Amino acid sequence: MADKRAYLKLDVGYLTNPKVAAVSLESPMAVLLHLGSIAYSAQHLTDGIVPVKLLLRITGATPADVALLESEHLWVDLKDGNAGIHDYLEHQRSAADAKGAAEKATIAANARWSAERDAASMPESMPVSMLNASVSSMPREREEKERKDTPVATATPADLTAMFDAFWALYPSKVGRSAAYKSFVKAVKGAGIDVVMAGATRYANDRNLPDRQFIPNPATWLNQGRWADDPCPRRTDRPDTTPRTGSSIWDRKPPVRSAS
Repeated sequence: MADKRAYLKLDVGYLTNPKVAAVSLESPMAVLLHLGSIAYSAQHLTDGIVPVKLLLRITGATPADVALLESEHLWVDLKDGNAGIHDYLEHQRSAADAKGAAEKATIAANARWSAERDAASMPESMPVSMLNASVSSMPREREEKERKDTPVATATPADLTAMFDAFWALYPSKVGRSAAYKSFVKAVKGAGIDVVMAGATRYANDRNLPDRQFIPNPATWLNQGRWADDPCPRRTDRPDTTPRTGSSIWDRKPPVRSAS
């Protein structure tokens, strides 16, 4: 099965880049801060916008390291508690590209399940050439309808795992994977994969999503049929440009360091 984890692109000459080399001579911790910011943005699809205080807490870097990155034009101060990674979208994929790739994978899987179901319903005595012609000549309107109505009951365990991986990568709180998988299978069998994934996509991209501690566990969200919920109530306690941290190592508090 293909690796579903998010990734970032890093040039093999990163450490010898003149700007990075200049920073490393002053503070190796600033280089870690820069790398951490790229990883954060690639994981959370923020298009190069990162929360400064959170990254300082995670990496152990200091405001002086922030100033160093800004002086070498590796970071841009956005004046709202966030920083912009210089030329991020020239080297990393955008949020739109990442989400588009996930949607294409889901459409391709639905098309495969539809064709396999139609093939299974053909008489066993039908020649393979005729069977392939029958499937390929299906009218586009009917094909689109079949994709939406594909019963999950005919999906293989590998298909269900692939669908769940797409949901898990999308949902903003990654807690209780085993329980979430069971709830996911039950939900998509009842409501359909398209309905559940559309609701999860709306929820994950809702700019008024509550803080992580108030986001329901994925199993709870699925069991309660929350894919049919209205959008989250409008929030007024943070600017719209502040990215969500989601569920990852970036949310964990670092160990308290003893004074030396």
